[in-house]
Amino acid sequence: MTGSGSPTRNKDRGDKDCSDEDCCHVDCSDSKGSKKKGRGKTILKKLILLRNKLGGKKILVDWNIKGQPTGKYRTMFRSHIGLIVRQEVPITIKNWKTEADNTLRNDIWMEVLTTWDIDEKHRSYVLKAAGDSLKTFRVRLNRWRKKTGANHPPKQYADAITLEEWEEFVQHCTTENFVLKEMASNEASLPRYALFRAARLNKKGEVDNENARKIVEEIVSLT
Repeated sequence: MTGSGSPTRNKDRGDKDCSDEDCCHVDCSDSKGSKKKGRGKTILKKLILLRNKLGGKKILVDWNIKGQPTGKYRTMFRSHIGLIVRQEVPITIKNWKTEADNTLRNDIWMEVLTTWDIDEKHRSYVLKAAGDSLKTFRVRLNRWRKKTGANHPPKQYADAITLEEWEEFVQHCTTENFVLKEMASNEASLPRYALFRAARLNKKGEVDNENARKIVEEIVSLT
């Protein structure tokens, strides 16, 4: 991978036990809980069987007038995009639009083309779906992290996510700026002072206005 900001994964690191048409199911049970079996391997098996049935030909994707996939393979198509993302894209990429370079985007597109018969005009849809899948995956990983308190990736991703990537991911998800923005997505449960503060954070996650900072400190001291 030539891009410094978005290296692709080694495909041999694989993806295990995935489900959901957009993103992998992250097992949220602890070591004592029951573990749900995902469908990542099932997706791959279905693709192989279908390709064999078609005599090795690529699978044709149907599209509606809005440029969205349709037909009986649409769910499998979207699931496969998510699977490719989890194999190729590091979870340390926080923003697909700004951090995924052309090399990574092209890798995703070319990987999709190895299985699916798609016209070039649908490339933008595929790449947007890839970005959506990455975002959903990161959200679910963080939800799992908070629920389990684990200091390592989920077991089904032990071969797909390095400890260094996980530590960088956790470091980002525990910054004050990230936490406040996450809380702001659910304003109903967020104290008004937190909303006030979140709206005044700079790029470093700090309130650089002295008056605003004093107001926040006073409100917090009264809560």
